[in-house]
Amino acid sequence: MEITFYSCFSAGLWCSLFILLTYLLCRAGAGKRKLTSTSIPIVLYALSMLRFVLPVDFPNAFVLPDSRVYPKLYTWLTEELFTVGTYPISAAALLIVVWIVGACVGLFRYGYEYYRVFCNNLLFTEPAGEAVQAVYRKILREEKRPLSISVRTGPQVGSPHGLGVFRKVIMLPDMAYSERELYYILKHEYTHFRNHDTLLKQITVLFSKVFWWNPLVLLLMRDLEQSVEIRCDLAVTKHMDKDEKYAYMKTLVAAVKEEMRCCVPLYGSTPLSDDDDRTNKIMERFRMITSDMENSKAVHLKNFAIIAVFSVLMFLSYATIWQPYIEAPENTVFNAVDIESSNAYILHKQNGEYWFCQQGYPPIEISGETANRFLGENFNIIEE
Repeated sequence: MEITFYSCFSAGLWCSLFILLTYLLCRAGAGKRKLTSTSIPIVLYALSMLRFVLPVDFPNAFVLPDSRVYPKLYTWLTEELFTVGTYPISAAALLIVVWIVGACVGLFRYGYEYYRVFCNNLLFTEPAGEAVQAVYRKILREEKRPLSISVRTGPQVGSPHGLGVFRKVIMLPDMAYSERELYYILKHEYTHFRNHDTLLKQITVLFSKVFWWNPLVLLLMRDLEQSVEIRCDLAVTKHMDKDEKYAYMKTLVAAVKEEMRCCVPLYGSTPLSDDDDRTNKIMERFRMITSDMENSKAVHLKNFAIIAVFSVLMFLSYATIWQPYIEAPENTVFNAVDIESSNAYILHKQNGEYWFCQQGYPPIEISGETANRFLGENFNIIEE
């Protein structure tokens, strides 16, 4: 099991395919989320990200040779463009530098912004008053294993949201809420923490900053945000009657109107809604709250089918690997010898010398640069 250029390239392609399929499968029919459990897209998106960060190549993987597209792409990527000193620079090296610089800039900017927002929220807020704490204690009594989460209020808070992974805080605007509205808002944010949504969103942000060049990452972030909110809504309203669900949805609408007048918190937090296409997304959440799709037989059947298809694709993504294939020319030189990794290897001696060894032929001393080229062609190197 190793990480190679081919395994990294395959991981990028498979991850992009998984993100696109997850989006299409979970929104089959009229562009709306239908016939799927709310946990399914979250799990599939998480596995898609995992596939990208684990680009391993198994030794028994079946090679899918490509003699048309991949060889040209591989040649363009590995062809030397210029040299810096004694180091040859290829297009792949330049792209990797741009990738790393872009990822570092994105991670630094987000880290600084998150730290600044978190500190400002703590600096310009204070612990919630007794009325809010009384409602919050009621929520804690309903939980089997209460979490340690503080509730703070302040005029600088634009909308209710949860913030933090290690130090968990629920931020509330300095507004007059009714007891019922406070209960729904605090219950919603508490449920986000109970479902580890802040941690999941932070991982998603880090993933998007590292793989900033993949446009499908934006699709993942947008749809995962909605999936997280729908799962939270259904968890909160699970045991509510019709009137209570209506009151809960009314509270969401009021929160959305308030958010439209101010800045929405960072993606890594958990506001009651996001700032992109609010109306359609709120309506979708309301449809999910008022319907009973989660327990229908059709939902269970489609969930099983999606998991089965995704499991097969995940297995195939590791069981196969796409590699360029170039037809070897016929030997036109008398006594020419075919060199393959199956009958030859590189011997690295203790004194630093490299020797090329092939079955049936005497060893030949080669340079370190030549040895690296053979290594790039999957020849084994044996240490003396």
